Amino acid sequence: MNSRRTKEKLEELFKQQGLNWVREQLETSGGEINQLETPFAKVWVRNEVDRCRRKESKSDKREERIWNLIFLLMGASISAWVSWQTISVQLAVAVDPVIEVLPSNNVIGKKGQFELSLNNAGVADLYSIDIYLDYFVTETLSSGDIQLVNIPPSLTLPTAQIKDLKRGDERGFKMDINPALAQMKDFYNKKNGLQMWFVRLIIDYRRKPDGKKFEDMKAYIIDLSGNVLMEEQDRGIENPYRLSFSRVKRILGVKE
Repeated sequence: MNSRRTKEKLEELFKQQGLNWVREQLETSGGEINQLETPFAKVWVRNEVDRCRRKESKSDKREERIWNLIFLLMGASISAWVSWQTISVQLAVAVDPVIEVLPSNNVIGKKGQFELSLNNAGVADLYSIDIYLDYFVTETLSSGDIQLVNIPPSLTLPTAQIKDLKRGDERGFKMDINPALAQMKDFYNKKNGLQMWFVRLIIDYRRKPDGKKFEDMKAYIIDLSGNVLMEEQDRGIENPYRLSFSRVKRILGVKE
């Protein structure tokens, strides 16, 4: 078999069988390679094997460079993400949370029951939110002074709970003032003077980034029908007494 035909046959076998087959045949000098056992064939096979090895080596190095680049980019991304998370936590704990009770104006209810919601207007997520209610009425003393009297039930268990409240989210809750309505009415059976009823919401919650506990409060005037919560009464009560809601909120510790 001349060199040209040997080369053609080798190229055909190499293309069909692959590098591993050629290596095995070269090492054992068996099969079809044995039939081409000429100095030319052996040199060609060795050269082809060396070429494939160099090609594999280049491919391995290229693959290694690609993986190194991927790991480098992943490391940079993780580092950037960790840095951003750290900055986000620092920003979230730099300012106090802002929680809003909505509606912000008067709330219309039915049979002493109301639907309200909490809005997280701050920068941090909140969790473990407990809402307590306590009740107050005005009492006019013989001197003409007016004081606030706390009406049961006392603050023992939350009347509503919200598991978590993400930044920008709003969650609804129900509020029932019926447990105190009868007692507020009974309080005035043998009393004269100014009649005003109030409910105070105490909202306990924790800030998610650091678990710090916070407390917010909001107060409403309860309409004597028991079906309206009034958020403002700037004019106060005239004839014969005057008591502004702003003053009541200060007494109850509620921020304006």
